[in-house]
Amino acid sequence: MNKVIIYSPDRSPKLIYVLDYVWTRCLGFEFVLTDDKAFFLRAEEDIKLNYSADYIAGVMAIPYSVYFSDFDIKLIPHIEKNLHWDEKGVASFDFLASMFFLLARVEEYGEVERDEHSRYVSDQSVLVKLGLLAYPVIDGWLQALRSQLNQRYKLRLNTPTYTCLSTVDVDHLSAYKNKPVLIQLGGLARDLLTGRLAKVKDRFSKMDPYDRLRDMIDWNTEVDLELLFFVLTTKRSKYDKSLAPTHPLFVDTIKNLSQNGELGIHPSYASWNDTPKIKAEKSTLEKILDQPIHRSRQHFLRLSFPTTYKQLIDAGITEDHSMGYPDRLGFRAGTSRPFQWYDLDSDEVTPLTVVPFMIMDVTLNEYLKLDAGSAVKHCKQLIENTKAVGGQTSIIWHNSSFYAEEGWLYWEESYRRILQLAVS
Repeated sequence: MNKVIIYSPDRSPKLIYVLDYVWTRCLGFEFVLTDDKAFFLRAEEDIKLNYSADYIAGVMAIPYSVYFSDFDIKLIPHIEKNLHWDEKGVASFDFLASMFFLLARVEEYGEVERDEHSRYVSDQSVLVKLGLLAYPVIDGWLQALRSQLNQRYKLRLNTPTYTCLSTVDVDHLSAYKNKPVLIQLGGLARDLLTGRLAKVKDRFSKMDPYDRLRDMIDWNTEVDLELLFFVLTTKRSKYDKSLAPTHPLFVDTIKNLSQNGELGIHPSYASWNDTPKIKAEKSTLEKILDQPIHRSRQHFLRLSFPTTYKQLIDAGITEDHSMGYPDRLGFRAGTSRPFQWYDLDSDEVTPLTVVPFMIMDVTLNEYLKLDAGSAVKHCKQLIENTKAVGGQTSIIWHNSSFYAEEGWLYWEESYRRILQLAVS
């Protein structure tokens, strides 16, 4: 294993977290952090890094910005799309501070603007303001660091292998079938009054328009992708429209899905800051499947720092897949790769792994108002940006997102094309 010795007067938990992320988790190095300059200078390690205000000739250096020693959640570190190294081996900006700011989601703490679902408004994001949301900038900075190490120390550090993660949010098992009688009658009356005769016809069709899970399994199998399903497991409410978890169709369908991929919980709308509710829903799904559940994705992507992630940890969740915006494509935390969540409140790294996503069907159609063909073009660019840095393309789709009468005409072809682009 390669080893690097790092000189810095700062030994804060925040700095150690980001050094561990960079050197251990991403580069596979062993690192030693010291604030003893004399020890650093006489150390025999070939690879040395200076992260201080002192100039040390012949040593790679990262500009020291005192971001960690004088940490303030209102302070925004310098962020650029590309990281460069000069002929002396000095980085163009303090990317360690920038990485921490993005990974720890510092900008989402404190008094921030929220939408009608209490979600952080993406317009406030530094990456959005800089026009960098479509780029996994952290992955790019790591690639630049690898290149510098290869050039300076004649190493052979390779770009990570590109991967793809295909996921499905199961919010509704059916549009019409098996819904409570009063719900069906109310919907039928509404469709008749508004002249939506095609939907009236679909209500009496043998096949329900949302019954597309088998198709999705087959399409992903065709491109050699395994699926990860997140299942809404709760009673019906204003924002939770799935069948009750006691319904025979729900039980049978979920058991069948477990034979075709991994499953996680899709906590209900009201559970985002309610640990007992998350635990109860998780327990219900575990009893149906007779297996533990440790993955989660927030329904409506309701995410509030630090409360939501603390609740998930308390509920026994070790992997969350909510890191993305509902209204924008791209990289909310600046990376396409999983990372450990750092809790600013307790000032420590947690056992929760955050798995970002960058593409979601609802974002493409309902928020960005793209047609099926334009959506593919937008996704292609994101996928290419991810492949360029050996990242991970993560896609969210819903089994309800193929129903033409609800605005999803031709989206079957788009979904299949996006999968093909993601794995090609």
